[in-house]
Amino acid sequence: MQTRLEWDETIPDGTTETHHFNWARHFSAINRKALDQVDAKGNALVYRVAIKQSASGPAQSDITSVISTASNTYVTARAVKAWHRARMKMLKREGISMKQLGKYDRTLKFPLTVSDSYENALNEGDWELTTFAVESPLDADGSTDVKAEDLVDSYTLTLTGASVAETSAVGEQMYTTVGINDSWLAARRDPAGTGGSDQPSINHELNPLYNILSGSMASEEVLEIVETSQNADPPYLSSDFNGLFFAGKLYSSQHQVDRTVIDCPAGLMQAVVTNGATGEDAKVEWDVELIDVFPMK
Repeated sequence: MQTRLEWDETIPDGTTETHHFNWARHFSAINRKALDQVDAKGNALVYRVAIKQSASGPAQSDITSVISTASNTYVTARAVKAWHRARMKMLKREGISMKQLGKYDRTLKFPLTVSDSYENALNEGDWELTTFAVESPLDADGSTDVKAEDLVDSYTLTLTGASVAETSAVGEQMYTTVGINDSWLAARRDPAGTGGSDQPSINHELNPLYNILSGSMASEEVLEIVETSQNADPPYLSSDFNGLFFAGKLYSSQHQVDRTVIDCPAGLMQAVVTNGATGEDAKVEWDVELIDVFPMK
């Protein structure tokens, strides 16, 4: 299997460019073999890539690349699997099994963000995004006449970012894209005690069982401490788990190269490349090696 490829781009002086990479798509193209973002069981596949960056130009080059991916955590793993199951359910309602689909349409395909820059020279070959179609929920308070096109909602997915709603009349809820992580997190119930709630999940102080087990004059004070601790917000409450996460950084100048290894959930990665040189364009050059592909669990 061909596990190495090259990418280069000329960055005008003092400017920043954002480029997106889908390693499943890129390595499929150079191997003439379909590599997936998600396996047949709905597990997102992590593409581990090693990147060596160098820079060249007529003057002293100054290239910095900040790399981001989706969260490499259970959030992405569970969210992708949930949408895999949702697609199977959608098809099953119509009596369609996965085996009846075309060979290259049996697993989910989606970009990293809504603004994926597909002008990337590595994006060769067809890569049709998975489309969902569902009955569009309608609000009984809607006052606008409903047309046939309003009854069915059709959208594609993005791994990160919020779901993007259509500009539609009041009473309709339709999307152009749906965020995989965003929608899964929105469907989850917050753990008891989060969000500043003053109601403990278990009233230890008034629970007879805890009173019997304690047998201490300080028991009420201890139980009050426990009740208070239940209401503490988790350290991740304000984290934006549906967005991009920092995955690595590369810096290279005229006589300096840099290297890093990145784990890319679903093979997706964003690089924000900056040419810090003044008055001269510079070329960023990557030597990319695919080290491993393994499922998120």
